[in-house]
Amino acid sequence: MSVVADVCQDDAQVRVSCKLDHGSWRIGEKITATLSIENKGEAGVRVFDPLGRGRGKVGGMEVVQLELLDQNRQRIGNLFATEGGSAIPPSDGFWILLPKYGICRSQIRCYGAGYVPRTRFSKGRELPPGNYFLRLVVMKKFLLSNYENDRGNNDRLAESKIMPIKLTAQ
Repeated sequence: MSVVADVCQDDAQVRVSCKLDHGSWRIGEKITATLSIENKGEAGVRVFDPLGRGRGKVGGMEVVQLELLDQNRQRIGNLFATEGGSAIPPSDGFWILLPKYGICRSQIRCYGAGYVPRTRFSKGRELPPGNYFLRLVVMKKFLLSNYENDRGNNDRLAESKIMPIKLTAQ
């Protein structure tokens, strides 16, 4: 199962996708995801490296987010969020050059199913079993050109369709 967000701005044509091992998990079961960034354009593009020096953050905000939504499609939290740590001021090394038709892919081990970092569901009080949704969100600062020109950096640049998932009891 995958969630896909297509970034199309200026000359940039980038597909960000997150493939999950399946769509149903037992509470506490580890979720494994593969995050892929593909340049679909004719030219190289500087994109944020969500697994690099910035550990996914610029200015304290995750640049690529895997949002968990409740049954009413309201945001519960970001499964790619990290607990604690300090924010490192962004530098040029936070963005990588993805050549034309280049692909960057990495496996991510998220927290256990039902655990949502930096929410009331993160301190040993997991979400209850039930039906939820996932949505992949890419913020504007994903593209270096937006960050450098301060073009609505805290705004969303692209997002996937929502994908239903299920959490079951242990």
